[in-house]
Parts: sequence; C-alpha cells; structure tokens
Amino acid sequence: MKPRPSSLYSMGAAAGGGSVPPDLTAPATPSPQVLSPGSTSLGSTLIGSWSASVTITASVIASSGSPPTATVTGSGAGPYSVSIASGLADGRVYAVTLRGTGGDGQVADVALAVVVRAAAPADLTPPSTPTPQVLASGTTSLGSTSVGSWSSSVTVAATVSASAGSPPTATVSGSGAGPYSVSIASGLASGRSYAVRLRGTGSDGQVADVVQAVSVGANTGTVDWKIVADYDLTTVDTASATTGTTGSIALTVGGAAFLTLTGIDGSGTGSITPTNGQGLVFAVTTTGQRSILLDPDWTALGVSNHFRRIYAVEAQGSIGGLATNAAAHIMMSSTASGSTTNSNVGSRLTYNGTVYSINARTYHSGSTNHTNDTTTATLPTAWSASLMRCPEGVEICHGLTALPANPDLHGFVGRRRSQDFAFTSGGGLRLGTDPKLALELFGAATLNSSMTISRLRISVMEVV
Repeated sequence: MKPRPSSLYSMGAAAGGGSVPPDLTAPATPSPQVLSPGSTSLGSTLIGSWSASVTITASVIASSGSPPTATVTGSGAGPYSVSIASGLADGRVYAVTLRGTGGDGQVADVALAVVVRAAAPADLTPPSTPTPQVLASGTTSLGSTSVGSWSSSVTVAATVSASAGSPPTATVSGSGAGPYSVSIASGLASGRSYAVRLRGTGSDGQVADVVQAVSVGANTGTVDWKIVADYDLTTVDTASATTGTTGSIALTVGGAAFLTLTGIDGSGTGSITPTNGQGLVFAVTTTGQRSILLDPDWTALGVSNHFRRIYAVEAQGSIGGLATNAAAHIMMSSTASGSTTNSNVGSRLTYNGTVYSINARTYHSGSTNHTNDTTTATLPTAWSASLMRCPEGVEICHGLTALPANPDLHGFVGRRRSQDFAFTSGGGLRLGTDPKLALELFGAATLNSSMTISRLRISVMEVV
C-alpha cells in the first residue's frame, strides 16, 4: 500500500461516503542508457508518466567518485525526461532516481540506470627494432645494449635463440616503460647468430615484443686475444656495505644473479659496497685493508685446458682518494687475496704525498716492486691492468687508462716475473696453477682511502 496523508483523512472520507484515492504508480522502469567511453553527459531521456499529477525530485548515486546533478523536465502527470549536463566518467555506473510525490502525499519512484563504458586500453607498442649487433670473431659477450622504451609500463622478460648450440642467458635492465637494455655476460660463439627477444607485458595483460639481433663473426683461423667474460660492474644493484674480513659478495643486476666474488680478506676498518652506476667501491679508514677475489669458472666460460695456458685476468677502476703511502692493487693471487700472503703478481698504484705512481709488483716470501712505469701529480681518473699467464711465466701489462681492446695494447707491457726470481725482460719463467684475480685497497695512517672497480674481464689467446 502506498503511503497516504493520514489515517484520519481516510476514516473521515469513508464516514462521509468519499472514496480512498487510488495508489500512485510510477512509469515502467526505462531501459538502461549505455554510453560510449569519453561520455560526460546524458542527453534528454524520456522516463514516462505517473498515474496522477506529481512533483518530481531527482537524485543520483555513482558507483565511484562524486555523483553528477540530474535535471528533470515535465509537468503534471508527465511525461517526464531527465538529463545530466556533465560529470559522468568512464567505467562508472549511475542510478538516477526520480521520485514523484502526489497531491495526497503518496510517492512513487522510478530509477534509470546509466552506464559509461570504460575506455579500451591503448595498444601496447614495443620499441623500434634496434640496430643488429655485429660482433668480432671470438667475442663471447654482449655489453649493455639499449633497446628502447615501450608505450607504457611493462614487465620485461628476455629469451635467446641461437642458430646453433646452446643459447646463452640475457640480462635485462630497466623499469617502467623504459628505456630498457640487454646484455649477455658469456656464451656467444663465433660464426653464430642469436635472436634476443624482449617481451614486455603490460598491467592489462597485453604483450609486445622487440628482437635484438646479434651475430658473431666466424673464426678466421688466426691466434689472437678472445674475450670470454666482460663484467660491467657499473650495472650492478646497489647493496649494503660488507664490512667483515671474510666471506663473499653476490652481485645482482635488476635483482637477478650476476657475479659472485669470494675470499674477502682484510684488517682494520673498511668496507666493500656494490654501487649502481659506479661498481665495487672499496673504502678503508686510515690503516684498514680490504680485498676480494674473482675466481673464474673456466668450464662455465667454455675455455679448454689447452687455451687456459695463455690467458689474462683484467680489471679497470678509479681512485677516490689515497692517503700518503697507501696502495691499491690489481693482482693475480694463488689462494688468498691479501697482497702480503701467498704468491701474487700484479699492478700497484701508490701515492707518496706528491705523485701517484704505478709499478709492477710481486710478493713471494717478501715483496718486490719494479721501477715506476709512470707518475702523475693529479689523481688518476682511470687505472687498468691485464695480468697474463703465458709460456714464459707471468706478465703485467697496465696503465693509467681504461682497459684497451686487448692486453697487448696497454701503455706499459712486458713486466715479467716468476714466483721465485726478480723482474726480467724476456727471461724464462715457470707456470703455476690457475690463479685468481685479487682486488685490494691498502690504507695508510694519514687519512681515509677509497677506490672503485668498474669492470672485470677475462681474455684468452685462442683461434679466432
């Protein structure tokens, strides 16, 4: 029963012989209005008529956000129409209720559903196809290579297919829409081509691929230097400083495993910190000392026992500051990374309070430092060394520059040393077991010292 003005009115009407007013009825529920994406208004929409003359009020409820205002047109019993001038939004549903109130106080409602469809997501588009990477024969890795940006934020996964043999693993760096880069640490082979597919998946499930083509020149049959691993440490994720004097550091890139360095050694106060954009940052307080090892996995790098008889372990870095009499070392070490333990040879960078110097160094039951190869009064911006094991024994090639294309191109070469004899030029030397690459910062009492290692590389002399 619809509400009536009062029971007294009803009783009086009945006693006086009058009739009870009929129930007020609203129009039939109108068809929902389904609007296209981008619609912000509803044009005049017919609702219909009530069974008697009414006064109309309109209210709007929105599925989310603020409801808009509805305007009603019509008079008497109707017909009535409703419109909304603005305020509708994509992906929302609105209930527009029109309440008719009769002269006797009865009310009757009718509701119009308004649906604004959500905008279809824009098609996800990948970067333009990048320029193919054509690498020289003997190259086993692909350095960080930009592939560009997607049209919106994506999660990117990489897969590699090879023209022959097992495909290597690609590492992706980047976030959001990009730009993204891809690299391959090892596993490329001469005479093969690779398709590195980067698949971007958007939050709505759309996918878009881009393919980076990589090819490695065929072997030429000559013997030369071949890079089997090239680690760009500037790409590593920033991690907490390691302050202890034992243990290892597992480097990651984009959260994925990248390279593990072992054999931390040291004394006093110091730290080793992976830092994105810089590399492995060593810092020591006054006389503190810190060092760490790269122990190559030759099998994983695909290097045979035969070609391991001539190889180079290489590093590139820079000095943040050296105290007077402090030293930084890039060394080959037999078991431990400390410069004053076991047998090791390599490049030494020192500061005497006036000039910075590099010289070849060895330690075996005491240290032997070769004469300075070069000095500079200003803090060097770069320093690199290639430490070779060869039929003659061991050889130190280094300079105050970034790593050259191969060990023979260093500014200072031919510093040869056995584990038992003084430095010679071309003298006969003996081979040892596979050494490791040791990186060390050795402080002094005057002030704190720091260095950064930004690149590690392994080269072998092989048929290319």
